Amino acid sequence: LVTMLIDQLCGRDPTLADELMVILNELTQLSKMENSKVALRARQVLIASHLPSYELRHNQVESIFLSAIDMYGHQFCPENLKKLILSETSIFDVLPNFFYHINQVVCMAALEVYVRRAYIAYELNSIQHHQLQDGTCAVDFQFMLPSSHPNRLPLPVSG
Repeated sequence: LVTMLIDQLCGRDPTLADELMVILNELTQLSKMENSKVALRARQVLIASHLPSYELRHNQVESIFLSAIDMYGHQFCPENLKKLILSETSIFDVLPNFFYHINQVVCMAALEVYVRRAYIAYELNSIQHHQLQDGTCAVDFQFMLPSSHPNRLPLPVSG
C-alpha cells in the first residue's frame, strides 16, 4: 500500500517537493524485513529525482557519439568514447536506442561503449564489429577476469 502511495505521489515527475524528499529519506531508513520493499521504492524514487532527465541524457550521449565520428563519417575515435565509458551518469537506459541509430557508425560506437562499460571490471582481450546480413550492427568480444582476481588461472608459460 505504501509503495503504491509513493508511486501515486511521485508519478512520472522526477522533481520532488522538499517535504516529500524528507519523507522519502525517512522511509529509506526503515530496516526491518517487512519494510524492505518500501525502503527500496523510496530509494529508487530519490535516485531518479537526482538524475538528469532521460531526454537530456539521450541528447548528451548522442552529441558525444556524433563528435567521436571522424569528419568522413566512416569510423569513430575510441579515445573520444572514454567520456561515456567512464562516466558516473547512468546511461544504460539510453544506450540501446543507439544500437539502431540511422548512422551505422553511431550504432557501432554505442555497442562498443555498452560492452566496455558493462565489462569495465574485466580485461577485454578483443572487440570486433561486424554487420549481420540484415544490416544490423553486432560485436564479438572476449574478456578475462582481471589479473588480480583469485580465480583467474595463470597463463601457461611456453618454453
